Amino acid sequence: MVKEYIFDSSESNLHITLAVSLGVFIGIIPLWGYQMMLIVVFAQLFKLNKTIALVAGQISIPPMIPLIIYGSHRIEGWLMGNNTPHSFHQKLQ
Repeated sequence: MVKEYIFDSSESNLHITLAVSLGVFIGIIPLWGYQMMLIVVFAQLFKLNKTIALVAGQISIPPMIPLIIYGSHRIEGWLMGNNTPHSFHQKLQ
């Protein structure tokens, strides 16, 4: 199934390039949790290949992962009203 949508696609190079560009662009904007949905919506809106756009959207920024995890942990502590952000610095007993 993926083979016919990606490798055997009858679309022009322009449409494939636009689908890849859309996927990469939405894949790097900071809307975690909504990226795949946005890729499908915009690919449908612009009549682009959704499979190619979704594959291209699976881009990650590995150096940012520790900052994202730490930021998520801090926000969770703030929202829950406890001191969980300091658990990174506590010694093991």
